[in-house]
Amino acid sequence: MTKKVKIKSAKEKASYSIGLTTAAYLNRDMDIGSIKEELNIDIYLEGIRDGILGTEAKISRKEIEEALNSFREKIEKKQSKAGKANNKAGEEFLAENAKRSEIITTESGMQYEVITTGESEQIPTLADRVKVHYRGTLINGDEFDSSYSRGEPAIFSPTQVIKGWTEALTMMTVGSEWKVYLPSDLAYGERGALLQSVRAKYWYLRSSLKRLSNKFPNLSANALA
Repeated sequence: MTKKVKIKSAKEKASYSIGLTTAAYLNRDMDIGSIKEELNIDIYLEGIRDGILGTEAKISRKEIEEALNSFREKIEKKQSKAGKANNKAGEEFLAENAKRSEIITTESGMQYEVITTGESEQIPTLADRVKVHYRGTLINGDEFDSSYSRGEPAIFSPTQVIKGWTEALTMMTVGSEWKVYLPSDLAYGERGALLQSVRAKYWYLRSSLKRLSNKFPNLSANALA
């Protein structure tokens, strides 16, 4: 059982905050959270402690390399197996979704439905910058990202996002709202598919376009699943 600690001083709060931030980074970029059952958390933290303090490693360099290679192979096999099931579920979802009368499927495989059509005839180009409010979820409804939760829209070029989003944002007229469903190759590809498949879930993108001001299209994109 984890020892309960009291966090009172500025140093303690800073230390704890850095720890939480590090964990958030690991979960976001390495998806550590999805493989935590494969780790001994106490020993994992001991490794971090020794690394930060510069303490002599408790196992040899050869043992470290062998352990990491073995662990990597184990996780890759697990993710590959889950990834196949995840992709199958996604393909089935998209195939069924394509049967709906309101769904339009592009040559790339992107699916979208028009929620509202804006009055403007302007369409963002790859040279524009867009302001986007978005909400992303998996197909079971679990939200994985949202600009709404952060309280402010994101600003970027259509070339700086995933392929499916780039395609959608350069097709939508300003003022329109679309719901866009993306296969993995138009989203985060193999990496995204594997990371999400650990949780046995598949996701798609919902996107809605709002206003345009000069070279700053104002969009609101929501990813749903």
